[in-house]
This record gives sequence, structure tokens and C-alpha cells, in this order.
Amino acid sequence: MSLLSGKGYFMWKAINCNAGRPQEIAAAAYAADLGHVLIKIADGVLGYNQSVNVPAIVEALQAYGIEVWGWQYIYGQSPSVEAQVAIREILRTGVTGFVVNAEREFKAPGMATAAIAYMSALRSGVSDLPIALSTYRFPSLHPQFPYAAFLARCNLAMPQVYWLYSHDPVQQLTRSLAEYRRLTSLPIIPTGAAWKQNGWQSTPADCNAFLQAAQSAGLPAANFWSWDASQNLPTWDAIAAYDWPPEPAPLPPSPPEPEPEPVPVPVPPIVIPEEDMNIEQIKALQEEFPEAAIIININFSAEVSVPEPEPAPDPEPEPEPTPQPPAPSAYLVRVTADPRANARFTKANNAVGLPIMQIYPSDSSLTSQRIQFTVGDLLPVDPKGLRADGGEDYFKLTGKRGRDGETLYIRDDDCIKTW
Repeated sequence: MSLLSGKGYFMWKAINCNAGRPQEIAAAAYAADLGHVLIKIADGVLGYNQSVNVPAIVEALQAYGIEVWGWQYIYGQSPSVEAQVAIREILRTGVTGFVVNAEREFKAPGMATAAIAYMSALRSGVSDLPIALSTYRFPSLHPQFPYAAFLARCNLAMPQVYWLYSHDPVQQLTRSLAEYRRLTSLPIIPTGAAWKQNGWQSTPADCNAFLQAAQSAGLPAANFWSWDASQNLPTWDAIAAYDWPPEPAPLPPSPPEPEPEPVPVPVPPIVIPEEDMNIEQIKALQEEFPEAAIIININFSAEVSVPEPEPAPDPEPEPEPTPQPPAPSAYLVRVTADPRANARFTKANNAVGLPIMQIYPSDSSLTSQRIQFTVGDLLPVDPKGLRADGGEDYFKLTGKRGRDGETLYIRDDDCIKTW
């Protein structure tokens, strides 16, 4: 079972991710072609990221079709309370999955009991929610950790494949997968390293190799730690550019076709010649065949002349139908700009009333944060076009809006008309 696919990020301190602004976070995730985001919503017995509007972030990401899960670091000293805090924050924020982050505290003697208590309480409170375990990459190096106690009530395993102070992500992922597959048959979604620490820094080549190895291994998805640590590093653009689009959500099964209503078979009429007409016989036939019509065949000996009907006047000729323009959705443009075209919007008008166009969300934003269109995309537009400040022409998009409902445009030079 896995509702996650493609590329994703753990989000630790949301205030450090695009200043915690929901629409900017959603636009950045969409531009990076992310399939999922994992937001920290609890730490032990406390809620987390309370300084930002996590439900609004979740809603904004989901509006772009991005899966959003929550996560919690647990300590095991009050397992039932930690589980209740997790359940409360899951319901409050609207996340659709949950990651349990358990590490060194659970290597102490007797902590398997705390792990079982926490997982039992959590699962009873969110029985249908997918749950993953995020912990050490190599179980063989941490035999004291109660893997089985956690994984027995999980749907996914998320090993932390952090190649800290080295640059061998493929070798580490290969070993991690081999060790986890000896532990469990659950789907595995590894988490890679995308940050810098004490002079060491994960590189774009590291992240590309990690993603390629995860894809080649047939894994449904891969994550990185973390959004807040990576978004100002070269690793962010490398991960955004890597082609691993999320799988579309499966469509619900079609309802069964209704059984056709039986078509009644018409009963043929009973024809009686006039010379054989008998009241008693007719009554007997009516009783035996109540649904049949009884027709008396009368033979008229006299010829009856029926006048020919007057010919009807010729009808007025119907006017030729006026050709109708195709529906607005039929007006499509194909994106031709390389590498990508930016969405624009009208910021203001100049002195002669022509609109001034600006890149959306802003000209000063990082490229990865802008709404952009991939070469070859077909976009529905209004065919009228718009002449803007500077003499450039634009088409208004009819299938996409800005984060606050702004009307978006694509420059004529960035596309070709298809009509």
C-alpha cells in the first residue's frame, strides 16, 4: 500500500520554508513537480509548527494535487499521550497520511513495550490512515531498535539513507534496501540527503544518482531531508529538474451497468372473418387471450372512393445555420519557449491604458517558485489576445488561476496558436 509517488520533501520548520506562506509553498512544490510533502505536526507530547497555518498549507498543496502527510518525532516516555497528540494534529491539519520518526530513545532496554503501546493507540485512533516508520538506514547497525514493534502496524518503511560526509548514495541505498527487505515486505520509500553540515554538502550529482537508483529499484517514491535546508542550495534545482512525475490517483471503479428492463413481447391480434363472427366465440377468446386484440375482418362489397388529399404547400426553405465558434476550451496554444515559459498577470496600466505584465508570482522570485509551462504543453486560452505595455501580445489562460484567483497570461512569443 502506498499513496505516495514521485519526489517529496520532509518539511521541518515550516516558517523557514517560503516564510510559511501557504500559497508560495504550494507554488514552489508545484514548480518542482513534487508528488508529496511531509510536514512536522507534532514533537513528543506537543504540537509543532504552531507559528504557521499548517491546515492552510495542507489545503494549498492539496489544491495542486500534491499529497500531504504529517510527521512526529517520538520519545517513548508517554507513548499513549504522544499518540493522542498525533491523532489530534492529524485531524486538525487534514493530512492524509502519517510518518512516525523514532530513533535513539527506542534503543534503550524495554522500549519495545513503549513502541507497541504508541502504535496500538495511534492505529486505533486513525485506523484507515496510511502510516510509515522513518528511522535508521542500516538495521544491522542498530539491533537494539524495535523495528518489528513499529512495522507490525505500519504500511510503509522510510529508511533515512543519509550519506553524510560521503558521496556514495547508490551504494548506501542498495545496502539499505537489502537490509529492510530482510525485515519486512512493506513498500519502501527512502529519504535522501539534500543539506550541508560542517563543511560537507550534498551535491546535485548525489541527489540525481539517489533518485535514479530509487527509480531503477522499482520504488514508488523517494523523499529528501529537508525542504527548509535545501531550498537555497543547488540540490533544490537539481531535484526539481529530475523527471519523476507523481502517478495520478487511480479513478474509482465504475458502478456496474444496471440490468436492462425486460422488453415485453407484443401479443399478435386475433383476426376473425365476418362470416365466422360469433359472440360466444369472441367471449371465449377474450378469456383465453386477455391481452390480445380481436379484429373482425369485414368485407365491404361496395367500393368506396376516397378523395385525394390536397397537396400541402411547399414549406419555407430553412435558413442556413450560422456557424458557431468552437467552445473556449477548443482554443489551445502550444508552449514553445525554452526552457520554460513563465505565467504572467496584469499588475497595473501605463499612462495610455495598456496593461503592464509581470511574471507570476513576481519577477524577483526564484525561477523554481514561479508558475511555468513546459515546452509542448497545450494550454486553453481566450483567442482574442491582449496587447500589453511594450507592444507585446498575450493570451489569457482559461484553465489556470493564480493563488488568489488572479487571471494568468502567456506571452504570444512563448507559444503558437493551434486554431
